Amino acid sequence: MQSEHPLETAGRSLMNLLYKAHNRDVLLLFSGGSAANVLNHIDIPNPQQTTISLVDERFTIDPKHQNITLIEEHDSIRSVLDQGLKFQPVLHNNLSFEETVLYQESFLRNWRRKNPYGAIFAVLGVGADAHTAGMFPYPENEPEFHALFENGAWVRGYDVGNKSENPLRITVTKTFLQEQVDVAVVYITGEEKRDALMHLLLPFGYTHKTPIRLFRNMKRIFLYTDIKL
Repeated sequence: MQSEHPLETAGRSLMNLLYKAHNRDVLLLFSGGSAANVLNHIDIPNPQQTTISLVDERFTIDPKHQNITLIEEHDSIRSVLDQGLKFQPVLHNNLSFEETVLYQESFLRNWRRKNPYGAIFAVLGVGADAHTAGMFPYPENEPEFHALFENGAWVRGYDVGNKSENPLRITVTKTFLQEQVDVAVVYITGEEKRDALMHLLLPFGYTHKTPIRLFRNMKRIFLYTDIKL
């Protein structure tokens, strides 16, 4: 939980998972934002058995706003690309928004079908509004939240409207995170996220208002934060 060096501790936790899975195929999924900085504190010990992709992406042509840019700039990724690491971006040239969503859904399902005993790890961040991945809160419309993220799909594409400056989002769903991710490393930094963290820790609450409450029903998570409780 609270740590003096949460980013380094999160990195060590992820490294531990990767070393323990040395004889298994691994799908490693990253968020953008501050959570991507966990990459500064890891090496990929088994690049030939590892595939990297994203939990969410902004559908935009501006690289500065794409999550993939945050991932590609890290030395830990670039250094092992020539050692067999497989890298699966969400965005692909000439694919429409709807086609991109279907492509990513197909990628995840095909990976699991080909690797039924493989491990899926996710590095997840948290927004001040308690969103995670690309799943934003819908306090005003609970049925919409359920329809978007709990309908059995593993990937959803939707327009978040004024909830984000980049409204077209492609994200894994609550269904995918809770049913398919074996372990998640969750990194929360910044005092502005205190309220979100407090709502996560409460024994009761609503996922459509506080999406990060979905962490409570994931298979296994390690949570690291610099927020003093």
